[in-house]
Amino acid sequence: MLKYRDSAFDHDITQDQIEEVLANKWGMTKWFPIHDDEDGNSQDMAVGFDAEGNGLEVGLSYIEDDEVVFHADNMTLSWQTEYNKG
Repeated sequence: MLKYRDSAFDHDITQDQIEEVLANKWGMTKWFPIHDDEDGNSQDMAVGFDAEGNGLEVGLSYIEDDEVVFHADNMTLSWQTEYNKG
């Protein structure tokens, strides 16, 4: 089940925008493994685009049977670089 932490909305990215990236509706979303959280849960950063063509990064933790969005922001230069590598 997809869940959201309050921190997912710290940068004014909407739930619809997040779900567009996660659903890969508007282009190729790429998934990058990142460090485990403090509880040892694995995490990914999904980098892709919303319906308006905005580049976004969405951070997810995998906790039991849930995918928990903890971060969403406009695509930073470092994630844009990773995205463009291939």
